[in-house]
Amino acid sequence: MKKFSYLMIIVLISSLVLAGCSLLSNVGQVPTTEQSVLSRNGSPITYDDVTLTGGSQAGHFPEIWDLTACDMIISFTYNANGLVDDAGAHAWAELGIRQLGYGDFNPTWQVEGAGVWLATDYEWSVNTFDPDPVGAPNLDLDDKLILQKAGGHGEGDYNLPSAPPAPGNNHRVWWDRDGVNPWQSGATANTNGIYNVVIKLHATTVTSGTAYMTIKGLDQGFETDGNWNTIELTPAGMTFTGDMTKMQVFYGLYGYGATHSVTFEDITVEGCLAILPSVPTITWPANGVYITTAALTHIDWTDSTGTFTPFEYKYEAYGDANYTSLIYSSGWLNVSEIQSPGTPEDVYYIRVMAKDSIGNLSDWSNGSANPYIIYKITVDNTPPVITAGTPTGIIGLNDWWTSDVTVPFSATDNLSGFAPDGVLSIDLASKTTVGEGVALNVTSDGISDRAGNLAVGIQAGPFKVDLTPPMVIVTLPNSGVYLLNQVVSATWSATDAHSGVVPPTTGTILINTSSVGTGQTLTVPVGTAVDYAGNPSAVVTANYSVVYAYSDILPPINPDGSSIFKLGSTVPVKFQLRDANGTFVPNAIAKIYLLKISNGITGTELEAVSTSAATTGNLFRYDSTSNQYIFNLATKPLSTGTWQIRIELVDDGMSYIVKIGLK
Repeated sequence: MKKFSYLMIIVLISSLVLAGCSLLSNVGQVPTTEQSVLSRNGSPITYDDVTLTGGSQAGHFPEIWDLTACDMIISFTYNANGLVDDAGAHAWAELGIRQLGYGDFNPTWQVEGAGVWLATDYEWSVNTFDPDPVGAPNLDLDDKLILQKAGGHGEGDYNLPSAPPAPGNNHRVWWDRDGVNPWQSGATANTNGIYNVVIKLHATTVTSGTAYMTIKGLDQGFETDGNWNTIELTPAGMTFTGDMTKMQVFYGLYGYGATHSVTFEDITVEGCLAILPSVPTITWPANGVYITTAALTHIDWTDSTGTFTPFEYKYEAYGDANYTSLIYSSGWLNVSEIQSPGTPEDVYYIRVMAKDSIGNLSDWSNGSANPYIIYKITVDNTPPVITAGTPTGIIGLNDWWTSDVTVPFSATDNLSGFAPDGVLSIDLASKTTVGEGVALNVTSDGISDRAGNLAVGIQAGPFKVDLTPPMVIVTLPNSGVYLLNQVVSATWSATDAHSGVVPPTTGTILINTSSVGTGQTLTVPVGTAVDYAGNPSAVVTANYSVVYAYSDILPPINPDGSSIFKLGSTVPVKFQLRDANGTFVPNAIAKIYLLKISNGITGTELEAVSTSAATTGNLFRYDSTSNQYIFNLATKPLSTGTWQIRIELVDDGMSYIVKIGLK
């Protein structure tokens, strides 16, 4: 409907709104409603109804829209039935877009630069909302709905498709609530104070755009040819400015003189949500890596992407996989990398996040959207520690071992641990000493941790090992032949090649000569000598003989073999036996043997024949009177020449020889 008479009203309204703007600086934000749909690029977001009540109330929805990505359509129903038209009361309502960071309600005043919005007004007459008298419709234009890009401005800001020459000659800006009058068609009359509004927005550059609005499905426009029944400039809209990448939908009510109320119903927004910063992904070092250099650890991650550049980044390192024990936080960085300051050896769980230029935060890189929910690095510059355990073996005396010594080894690593599963302690192969000596060592195997740090084998020792008992040597006097009942001792001496012999190192042992015989054994018992390690000497034996003291041959036979007897005569063969004390031995067994020596060659030995009946065979008889062993040798069976007589003492194993001649 074209109308000039309201231009003055608009100016008055503008001044009132300007005065009221200062009242809106502290208006609280109306809580946002739960979204039923939230997606991008054409899918709508639908909000619950917003009712604004009181003198001043405003708010906005949290989403940020990017008009440079796609066009934006805001659809809603405006219910103005809560406005009051009493004397001294008036109110304005708004809904549209404004640049992030600006206030809600009249984001700018008089000068554009922060968006565009629907601004509502109503006729100033008292009780203008009352029904027209029956049968008497009048020019009762109740509600005004216009686009606005600077608070306090009117239709004069419309400049699309061109600026109207007479902004008051407008169509579909003013609306009647009741009755039918000659200036409105059925499409525009009888609104009952409820208006279906659609605002279409398009970005022409990053900082400018166009806005068009339909009410009840009808475009707005202006008359230019004088025919009030036509619209020449239609659809009518306006350009606006602001950062097209950072727009938010806002709403507000300002009123005075009464308690006013308006409701925006069925609010639906289609368009492209601004892209929040993407989650950066750590690219260096690799997840689970072991770092063995002592230099600062370089952490790198992917650049974030999103609508509001540039981006900043925050890096954090924790001491646990639950990310609760913070070790280091970088603060905000303007590059997507960091030389992590101070990276002592430890296990670190790291993460990074991004922030865009308007303060939107990405999720942390250890969030559920990241392939590395737990990102772990281990700074490990230290080789494992190898430890020798308690040695085992036979412990002797004086810190000596009398057996091989076996040492168990184990290794520990407090950070990366050992393959395959990262255990922090592991047993190594035991090592055993080889040989004997005063300073024997064993060396463990080496081992590397999972970070590759090599621990070389360690030595355990020194150990004093003496496996060999002392060596005892027995020395027999007189070549080991002793007289019966002779008092005589053997000597022993001990040596040890390692720990040495505990004194005494020498000694004597009495030799048993109480009986005669060859092959008698002298025994040096175990432990006669002991070395310093505690090894006892072993049993040592020596063989010796005990013999009778032989008197030599007695007359008539000369010991020197010069005796000559007549063939056929009886030759007494006599000798005596004593012990070492000179006591005669009466019970020895003695035998006599003969053999003929011809031309210096000894013949076959024969048993001698006695002429004495008291002699048995070739045994000597003992004569206790003379203490002699006597054998009366019969020479009759013999022949002339030289004969060898052998006297055999059976008991002590000795034999004695003498020669005689027969003629």
